[in-house]
Amino acid sequence: MAARDDLTVMGAEINKQIVAMATLHILPNMGNGGRPFGVIENVVTLPQFQRRGIMRAVMQQLHDIGWQANAYKIMLMTGRDTGAKAFYEKLGYSGAQKHGMQIRRVPARKPHGMVGGAT
Repeated sequence: MAARDDLTVMGAEINKQIVAMATLHILPNMGNGGRPFGVIENVVTLPQFQRRGIMRAVMQQLHDIGWQANAYKIMLMTGRDTGAKAFYEKLGYSGAQKHGMQIRRVPARKPHGMVGGAT
């Protein structure tokens, strides 16, 4: 992952422990004048560090990187039952313009050469 130019992994560290992290993918695009767009995934904060503004700072850094890459939008998906929707709305995200959908392959197939891994 570290070798990818289109991926940023941003985290927050307290006392040598990563307490929050998220990833930003910058993807090419054919519309909007060829400007790329961003997708944020894997937004996680350890429970004991939530509601301290840590993830807000991580997200702001990712937004800055996306805008510097000339992205015309940054999007993300959140689960309906995670309680995170209000947090994202405070950051300026809206679910009014798009409807997210997904399809999953279960069980996930491991990439060639991978051992172990999370689901």
